[in-house]
Amino acid sequence: MYRLTLCLALVGLVGCVPAGDDAALAEGKKRVLAAEPAGVKGVIAVRKDAREGDEVVVAGKVGGDHKPFTEGRAGFLLVDTSLPPADDCDCPWDYCGVKKKDLAAARVRVKFVDGAGDTLRAGAREAFGIKELSEVVVKGKVSRDDKGNVAVVATGIYVRPEAK
Repeated sequence: MYRLTLCLALVGLVGCVPAGDDAALAEGKKRVLAAEPAGVKGVIAVRKDAREGDEVVVAGKVGGDHKPFTEGRAGFLLVDTSLPPADDCDCPWDYCGVKKKDLAAARVRVKFVDGAGDTLRAGAREAFGIKELSEVVVKGKVSRDDKGNVAVVATGIYVRPEAK
């Protein structure tokens, strides 16, 4: 019950959080692609094969945590589409039924940056029209840190249409 309350509270707060400045929001909207780019790979393959600085096109679902969006910034977590969101969780986008080790191997951070390398000060929900479990394709460069974390510094995003 606590997790359900927490998730509902977090979702309810989204409307109260500033989306960012208008210029950053406009810049984010420019990054939305009209068509899906070619050469798509899954998150697991990108984590395994891509090296620092490699250009990639990666597909996944927004999720991997009860709060997958970076508040007030154009950033979010992306999970490989082979992992099913949990039906029995209060927040299916946190993949609570998946072992933490397996989830970590199937998740990357996505961030859109400005010319100075700072994450755009615009919420990803507003800039890209996405929500938890939206399926997206992101184009960008791989960034790895010494702790094994993988990020995609994105230049474009395509939001796949929701299945009906």
